[in-house]
Amino acid sequence: MKILVLTSEPVDAEMVRAAVGNEAEGAEVLVVSPALQDSPVAFWIGDSDEAIERAKSVAEETVERLE
Repeated sequence: MKILVLTSEPVDAEMVRAAVGNEAEGAEVLVVSPALQDSPVAFWIGDSDEAIERAKSVAEETVERLE
């Protein structure tokens, strides 16, 4: 089974298991964390560095929690 986890906040295996069920055991998981802007101004001027760093952090923490 393959599972796509699209999240803006870190999640753990229990959360994934609760959403998918016990079939999640041993599944191949792809974690995607979008770079979301908190400010419309930052979005319009293209200042995405902070949002990208937050997205990377969320993805890394989620992968660590799933291992």
